[in-house]
Amino acid sequence: MLFPEVKSLYEDFPDRFMVGTDVAHAPAMRFYEGRIKRFRELLEQLSPLARAKIAEQNAIRIYKLDK
Repeated sequence: MLFPEVKSLYEDFPDRFMVGTDVAHAPAMRFYEGRIKRFRELLEQLSPLARAKIAEQNAIRIYKLDK
């Protein structure tokens, strides 16, 4: 469960946050499933707009991945 202050921060500034993983190191793979589960739990607590930006749209914008 997110602290109310943290949730407010994500909701008020959704353009400033991203979630993601880096699996460049093989030993980190053993934690992958747990990390993804925690990201999903975090994102489920947010509004659809904040969720979309933090989960995907900000990375597309920052890394210029749009079509």
